[in-house]
Amino acid sequence: MVWVKVPDAAERWAGGVNPKVLYRAIRDGHLRAARIGSGRNLLVCEAQVDEWLLKSVGQPRRDQPTSIEARS
Repeated sequence: MVWVKVPDAAERWAGGVNPKVLYRAIRDGHLRAARIGSGRNLLVCEAQVDEWLLKSVGQPRRDQPTSIEARS
């Protein structure tokens, strides 16, 4: 398993998304993270980021209308 800091994971495995996206997923309980020591850095596992991304693909955000709602 490869564990990296959230900003590195956002850049390398999540296609360059803003790290805030991953922090939000961690806060909302969709992505697990580890805090080592008393530092502020959170570490995420590469495999878990990949799994989270695959689950997220194709799911519309709740605050955006679906294509059917947009046509009405």
